[in-house]
Amino acid sequence: MIAHRATRRLQLGPHCTWSFEDRETVRYQVQEMLRTERVFEPAGIAEELAAYNPLIPDGCDFRPRC
Repeated sequence: MIAHRATRRLQLGPHCTWSFEDRETVRYQVQEMLRTERVFEPAGIAEELAAYNPLIPDGCDFRPRC
């Protein structure tokens, strides 16, 4: 995942870096949060997914209408 994330990073000068998320990076982040917070119950997993799902691009993010 480190190599995948590196290809999605854009350095803009010495103090600014943009990271572009995709389905794989968000999935990895959710898995890490569940593991770190020791969330194993379906309700807790659903809560994490509800928080992260809006971050997954749907192909309409930069177009006025889809």
